[in-house]
Amino acid sequence: MKMRKLFAGIAAAATLLSGLALGAGAANAADVDPSELTTAAGNQKVELANPGSTDITIKGSKAKLAGHTFKYVRLGTYTYAKTAPAVVEVDGVKTLQIAGVSVETDAAAKDYLNAVLGEVDKNYTGTGAPKYFDGNPAGYIAENMNDSGATTKPQWSGTLRNFVTALSNNQQFKDVTANGTSFTVPKTITEDAAGVATFTEKVPQGLYVLVDVTANAGDSVNGTEGNYRASIPMVVGTKIVGTVSFPNADNTQTLTYSGEFDLAKGGLGVVDVKNDRPTIDKTITGVNDHTTDAEDQKANVTADGKAASAAVGDVINYQIGNVEIPSTVGYDTAKFPYLFKITDTLHKGQTYNNDAQVYVDKNADGELTDGEKLDAADYGLTISGPDSDDENTTIAVDLSQYVGGKVNGNAIVEGSAAGLNPDLIGKKIYVTYTATLNDDAIVYPDGSNDNGVRLDYSNNPGSESHGTVTPPDTQVFTGKFSLKKVNKQGKTLAGAKFTVTKNGKTLAFTGVAGSYKAATADANPTVTEVEVGEDGLLHLAGLEGTYTIKETQAPEGYSSLFLPEFQVTVRTTPIKSNTLIDNKWYMSSEADPTAPTDPSKFVNKANAKTTVTVDKQDIWKLVADGLVEGNVQVTNVTSVSELPKTGAAGIALFTIIGVLLAAVAAIVYMRSRATKRALRA
Repeated sequence: MKMRKLFAGIAAAATLLSGLALGAGAANAADVDPSELTTAAGNQKVELANPGSTDITIKGSKAKLAGHTFKYVRLGTYTYAKTAPAVVEVDGVKTLQIAGVSVETDAAAKDYLNAVLGEVDKNYTGTGAPKYFDGNPAGYIAENMNDSGATTKPQWSGTLRNFVTALSNNQQFKDVTANGTSFTVPKTITEDAAGVATFTEKVPQGLYVLVDVTANAGDSVNGTEGNYRASIPMVVGTKIVGTVSFPNADNTQTLTYSGEFDLAKGGLGVVDVKNDRPTIDKTITGVNDHTTDAEDQKANVTADGKAASAAVGDVINYQIGNVEIPSTVGYDTAKFPYLFKITDTLHKGQTYNNDAQVYVDKNADGELTDGEKLDAADYGLTISGPDSDDENTTIAVDLSQYVGGKVNGNAIVEGSAAGLNPDLIGKKIYVTYTATLNDDAIVYPDGSNDNGVRLDYSNNPGSESHGTVTPPDTQVFTGKFSLKKVNKQGKTLAGAKFTVTKNGKTLAFTGVAGSYKAATADANPTVTEVEVGEDGLLHLAGLEGTYTIKETQAPEGYSSLFLPEFQVTVRTTPIKSNTLIDNKWYMSSEADPTAPTDPSKFVNKANAKTTVTVDKQDIWKLVADGLVEGNVQVTNVTSVSELPKTGAAGIALFTIIGVLLAAVAAIVYMRSRATKRALRA
């Protein structure tokens, strides 16, 4: 067989498709010591050892490799090799390298290789072109398909990558792969100091395609990162195994040197796994109560953005982020439409404000600008619910065509797929929108108003398999407080009425006497005056912040001259757990939720704590300074004599008495003068 000029092709295939770590490989001495190698060992034919067992070494981080299953299919065997002219030293040890190698297509691979080459290369017509590669498609592949198609990210495109993509979707190749030999990287694999894990599999020497057949790769619940997806198919040529014969220094003896030979630039037999992991996260970036500035809007949000407190009617700002645009290399999106879809679910206690925007952070600076906003045509936006089938609202942002490409026939004409826009790969997608906390909101301690998101994506290049990443929900808490009406003797009173204002605006409520919840503007019916129930209690829910409470009507039989006015602050603060279990929130009714003792109670949610304080009140001092049995206790009086006798109220009382006495004195004086005039008359 003619010597094939395949050295450059195999080297290119190794670099282009496998990301090989280029470095010289030392040969192992057999009949002679490496120190005896001389220039005479160069330009020598290698007597190939067939099958010549050698290693395929797959490298990557533990997360990329652990638990992944690979199948390998040989495309061709080595039939001829020749050493390079010079003997070189690697790490101070003499060794030989390969100048060229011939590859012959395996008989079992010819049919599907010919078919795939016919699809992706117009210059290839099977056994008729070019004659040099008659009956040897593997030789044609290595010789001709070594272009990258892109200078910035050559691994993402080019005719060789297009060939492997088409090959992985060829049914005959799939059948061969299904029946092929596999190996699974153990989950206990370890990394070296540089964070690299290595797994080695023994195979006969030759040219191979490695196919990642890991099932359900990428699924993740309650985490912002999925497991690594199945790798794109990879081409790797093994080292050459054989023997070189050469004369000794005085040409009196033939020496032999046996072992494994590498290319001059190294890289044979080693492949870096080519997979990525999907990522997504969701955070609350602020709470707008219509009165605060941008910084104040962050005050009620936890540092990690996973929980916040708000009042009914407040607007919650959400951001879905950390969604990296993946490489779709190896995915035949014409046959298997690529899936990349973000689905957000709003609890019924939040109303979507129809303001979703989608961005790609092209500058990778974390700042979202109008210039980075995607056009509506770049994605699909579907809003569903709430309705009779689902009381929640679903916001679906379908980026499948933007990421996977729009298909026209069998050609991808737009999108970031197949290297058409390789610079977008790795850039992050963000979705922003707002929602208003409404009067269906859950009030703590009954729970929180949770908001979930998930990313559904294609996770295997050779099938329609999908994976899902579901990060922890965000939570919005809203609080409440109770008011109790009593007289001076502590007896409960019914019938009192109040108004509630915040920042000068009177709030509207829904409910009945004794129990109300703050209402949004579109709620119906609503009231602006709330009434104490028959049990003397008034429960007000859906609150967060500082409120002014003013009594507008006293209970029957009690003075309307001394109606109290006071301020109450309601704060429902999310409390994060300690670090017994990473990235977990703690839900507990224990007195100190920050110091839990039972790890089994840890869940992926936040606990919270509502505090109610009386901040200010008028001079009558008819409101207890602290909570009484958990309630803000407000007293009514029947007359001035029941007002407090000390402090400002006492001063006011004596001022009133003084005014009354002065008035009485004036009346007595005027009447006495009138009497005197009458007597004189």
